[in-house]
Amino acid sequence: MSRVCITIDDKVEFDGELNEWRATPPDFFRDLIKPDAQPEPWMKAIMIAMVDATLMGRGVTIHATTGVDGWSMQVEYHASGAAALAGS
Repeated sequence: MSRVCITIDDKVEFDGELNEWRATPPDFFRDLIKPDAQPEPWMKAIMIAMVDATLMGRGVTIHATTGVDGWSMQVEYHASGAAALAGS
């Protein structure tokens, strides 16, 4: 299973194996994955990176920064499902 670390605006929102939230997503994501949700573009990009890592059987570390003037994201893939520690 792929290990995922997601940091948004310097706050770690998820750091663990994807199977840890398959049945019950973390609070931060719960409302974003409802059928009527309208996630922000940066959240859609995070979801795409997560799916990509899962399909490749790799871990991923995602850092996103949001603001009124736009957003940015850094994605790092890791071999064998491992992800870098949140603080690195």
